[in-house]
Amino acid sequence: MTRTSEARVESYRRVLGLGTDATPETVRINYRGRMRRAHPDAGGSEEKAKALNEARDFFVANPERIAPPATPTATRTAPQSQPQPRPTPRTAPTPRTPPAPRPTPRPAQTPAPTPATPSAAVAATVPTTPPSNSGGLTAAASGGWVVFNGAVRVLSYLVVAYFALIAVALVGWLLTAGLPWLRGIIAIAWPS
Repeated sequence: MTRTSEARVESYRRVLGLGTDATPETVRINYRGRMRRAHPDAGGSEEKAKALNEARDFFVANPERIAPPATPTATRTAPQSQPQPRPTPRTAPTPRTPPAPRPTPRPAQTPAPTPATPSAAVAATVPTTPPSNSGGLTAAASGGWVVFNGAVRVLSYLVVAYFALIAVALVGWLLTAGLPWLRGIIAIAWPS
């Protein structure tokens, strides 16, 4: 092989971006990727597209030239006066045990005093009076008084106002258009 042909093959490898472990598949993939960018219809230059086509055609015709020839590497030998270190045998890694699960913290519980009678136990768990600063609706939930905040109060006012508006509209309809209609139904149901 001549030096010029070797330089030409290297330039083809550079054009296609091939490495030392190139295969016909990498030639095809690199050609397609680079041609998408270099094609004149995609904004590339015609010279780059021609160079890519020429490199691809060369490697398709000569697949044995895709990978660069192996160059012999010089082997270095250690001086005879120093002995080579012996490789240590590899031992199998010890299996890693998963960490122990962490205990979940429990809420602090105070023991309830033992009542003398069962009715006293029920009376001890249910509050008898709501808190003094309730200010709104209260309800017994989960064994204690829960004070509803102002948003619930506003929502309840809105619901009441909505139903009052519906009632006013219904009364207005009955007085205007509904009353004659209602009289007609009554006359049919109970003729006089």
